Amino acid sequence: MRPRRRRETGDDMSRISWTVGRKLAVLASLGLLLTLVLGIVAVRGVTEIDRTYDRLSASATARQLAAQLDTRASELKVDAYKSLVAADPAEPVADFEEDTATAKALVEELAALELDAAAEAQVAAIQAASRTYVEELRAVVEGAVADQAAARADYSGIQAANDKSDAVLEEAGAVLTADLARDDVELHGVFTQVRRTTYLATGLGLLALLGTAFLVTRSITRPLRSAVASLDKVAAGDLSVRLEARGTDEVAQVATAVNTALQSFGTAMHTIDSSASSLAAAAEEMAATSGQIGASARDAQAQADAVSAAAEQVSRNVQTVATGSEEMGASIREIAHSANEAARVAAQAVGVAETTNATVAKLGESSVEIGNVVKVITS
Repeated sequence: MRPRRRRETGDDMSRISWTVGRKLAVLASLGLLLTLVLGIVAVRGVTEIDRTYDRLSASATARQLAAQLDTRASELKVDAYKSLVAADPAEPVADFEEDTATAKALVEELAALELDAAAEAQVAAIQAASRTYVEELRAVVEGAVADQAAARADYSGIQAANDKSDAVLEEAGAVLTADLARDDVELHGVFTQVRRTTYLATGLGLLALLGTAFLVTRSITRPLRSAVASLDKVAAGDLSVRLEARGTDEVAQVATAVNTALQSFGTAMHTIDSSASSLAAAAEEMAATSGQIGASARDAQAQADAVSAAAEQVSRNVQTVATGSEEMGASIREIAHSANEAARVAAQAVGVAETTNATVAKLGESSVEIGNVVKVITS
C-alpha cells in the first residue's frame, strides 16, 4: 500500500499546474521562509546573548559589590579604632552606624542578584560574615563608650574580626571573579555561535533561494528564448516552425496558442497559394477572352459605324417617305374616289359578265351539238 501512496502522491504533484504565478509564489514563500528562519535564529541568538549578558552583568555587579563591602569593612575597622583613641568615644558612633547601614545595603543588593549556585553560596557566606563582623565591631565601639581604657586592652580583636571578614570577602571575590571570567568567555562563545549560526542559515537560505530563483527564472526565460528564435524563423518565412510547449504555465499556453495560430496561418497561406494559382489561370483565360472581346468590339464598332450610316440613310429615306406619304395620301384619296367609281363600274361589269356567261354557256352547248354533228359527218 505504501508504494501506491507514493505513486498517487507523485501523480498528484505531476497534475499540479505550475503556472508562472505559482512559481513566483514558491520563490516568494521561500524568501519569506528564509526571513522567518533568520528571524528565529536571530531572536534565539539575541535571547541567549541577553541571558548570558545578564549573568555576566550580575557577576560583574557582585564582584563590584564585594569590593565595596571590603572597603566598608575597612572603614568600620577605622571607626572602631577611632572609638578607642578619640577624646570622646561616642563621637565615632555616628560614622560607625552610617558605615554599618551602607554595608547592610550593599549586602542586600548583593543578595538580590541572580547568580549561580556557587556564587549564591559565597553571597550567603558574605551575609553571615558581615553580620558577625558588624556585631563584633559594635561590641568594641559600645565597650569603648562604656569604658575606653578596658576596650583598649582588647584592641587586637578588631584586627582579628577584620581578618576573618577579609578572608570571606577574598574567597567570595575569587569565586565571583572566576564566574565573571567564565561568563565573559561564554558571552563571546554565544556571540561566535550566534554569528556562525546566522551565517550558516543565511548561506544555506541564500543558496536555496538562489537555486530556486535560478530554476524558476530558467523555466520562464528558456521557453521564451526558444519562442523568440522560432518566431524569428517564422518572420523569415518558415511557417513549418512550431514552438516548444512544455508544462502548463502561461508560457506553455502562449506557445500552444502561437502553434495553433501558425497552423491556421499555414493552412490559410496554402489556400491562398492554391487560389492564386487558380486566379493566375483564370487571368490568362480572361486575357485571351479580353483579346477576343477586343476584336469583337472592333467588329461591333465597325458594324455600329455601318449601322449608324444606314440609320442616317434610313432617316433620310424616312424623311423622303414622309414627304411622299403626304403626296401618297392625296393620291390614295383620289384612288379611293376612283375605286368607288370603279366599283360601281365593276358592279355594272359583273351584270354584263353574268349575261355574257349565260350567252357563252349557250354557245358551249351549241358547240357540243355542233361537235356531235361533225363526228357524225366524219364517220
